[in-house]
Amino acid sequence: MNVLAIEVPVSKLWTDMAVSLALGIYFGLSSLMFDIERWSRLKQTVIHGLTSLAVFFPTAIRLNWIPLDRGVMMTCLLIFLTIYVLFWFCAWWYYKRLAQSMNEIVKK
Repeated sequence: MNVLAIEVPVSKLWTDMAVSLALGIYFGLSSLMFDIERWSRLKQTVIHGLTSLAVFFPTAIRLNWIPLDRGVMMTCLLIFLTIYVLFWFCAWWYYKRLAQSMNEIVKK
């Protein structure tokens, strides 16, 4: 399959770009959930993850980014969760290391 031979209607291109922008705005703003100090880190993560799934998957299915096939949907869900957990652990590790280095500086 030649990628250059694919033709996409302009309206589909603009729709996909607009929705991608909206999803980017959502993911940018939804990170503010992690600033709610009265919530535990677990509650912040679970609520952010569930709302991200609730926003992304119906949108992706509606725009045919993900076909309505059980196997494909499960694979996409697994990829989404894997990336989400990977990002979470990387952020956790980074902030743990940052706290350790700050504590070392304070001890000196």
